[in-house]
Amino acid sequence: MRQFFSGVTRREAQFTAVGVGLALVVCMPLLAKADPGMIRGNGPADPGAEKALDVQRGDSCRELLPDDTPTHVVCRWLTPPQDAAEVAAFWAADDGANLEAAEPLSPTAASTVRPSRSATTSSISSPVPTASPVESMPPDADPSPSTAERPSTEAIKAARAAGLRVWVESDLADDYLAGSTRFRASVDALAETARQPGVIGVKFADNLAYSGFTSSDDVETFVQQTTAALRQAVPGKRLAIGVVVPELGCGAATACVTAMRAKAPLVTKKLVEGYIQAAAVEQVYVSNGLFASAYRQHRLRDPKTGAQQPITPAVATRAQWLNIKALGWDTLAQVSSREYGLAHGGSTAPWDEAQATAQLDTRIGTVIGLGVPTVTLWGHHAVDGGRTYRLFDADLANNPMWSQLIRQKLRERLSVVFDPRSTEVGIRQDIAALGKVAGEIFIVV
Repeated sequence: MRQFFSGVTRREAQFTAVGVGLALVVCMPLLAKADPGMIRGNGPADPGAEKALDVQRGDSCRELLPDDTPTHVVCRWLTPPQDAAEVAAFWAADDGANLEAAEPLSPTAASTVRPSRSATTSSISSPVPTASPVESMPPDADPSPSTAERPSTEAIKAARAAGLRVWVESDLADDYLAGSTRFRASVDALAETARQPGVIGVKFADNLAYSGFTSSDDVETFVQQTTAALRQAVPGKRLAIGVVVPELGCGAATACVTAMRAKAPLVTKKLVEGYIQAAAVEQVYVSNGLFASAYRQHRLRDPKTGAQQPITPAVATRAQWLNIKALGWDTLAQVSSREYGLAHGGSTAPWDEAQATAQLDTRIGTVIGLGVPTVTLWGHHAVDGGRTYRLFDADLANNPMWSQLIRQKLRERLSVVFDPRSTEVGIRQDIAALGKVAGEIFIVV
């Protein structure tokens, strides 16, 4: 940089600094009005509790990031518009002396602390009630290979006919904890299904370590052994895991972070990063849309008014994905969202057009707008706690949410989870209907 600036005259430096300042003052507020990647009509899911960012004032999102966020992470502005003139004046002062004296920043150590491989905890009980899909975790029960084989084969064929990218998935954690014999048989059965034509990948864990495991070492051993076995059994297939990290939705609310870590001590962000590294899979799906009532018990400061506001689903979603960007997990694998909050109980959806728009803006628009490549929708005729959850209405009838998804034409950004043993009408009919919105399907085996 010294060589570069030695060739720049003092007058050229002044013109450059003033030009940059004018660009920041005049152009950036205009550019900030466009928010590419968001679903049309994006707005808060809870208008009474949340307000849109004031782009003219350069609102920050620092209140959504915890204290240990790396300093290189910026939320919206390199320089807020109201500060741009002051920045330009600094560089132009004294005939550009500050600009001529500028040097590169000195290297700094990485600020992300790696998890200890010896971290352990006592046995964990599942603390989440089963009242609704946004509060509970999906069931882990897996059918025997002989029960799953025929429906899975039919579903794979139907998905290929509908032009869907096909994954197969099963949560092998319980099989691993049950012992080597059952684990080996389950891996072999999953691999056999994955060898069918058209299958591109295998997802072998969901909400990893939220329950069942008693130590982080055991979780890492599980993902390492499973990845190695599947690499050998189905070479060339993409591998994936699903994780849940409750504290990520807390933002900078330290009391919320503490409570979430106590609720699920084996899925803190540091430990989950260790699992992702140990697994060495191609894709990681982070659960979204859970713990809504737990988040609402905590407050974040509104950056404009200073008032305390509840952590609504919209706030939690944005905080989670800003935190994931800050953690840099996309350098370890492709990181996508698995959304649980759009499924409804009963025969018909509870939302009108406006409410459906708010839900989609919060749970899909915000996530895609923050650079997440895909969103997977859970809840197509999914039975949990004795209750059936749906994305459609009963018998594949459209509702305001599903109709909007069709109109938005986000097919290549959306995936769905499908259990061939639990359908609205039938395997082929259900998959054909799902294929109008999604370009990818995860078939539960």
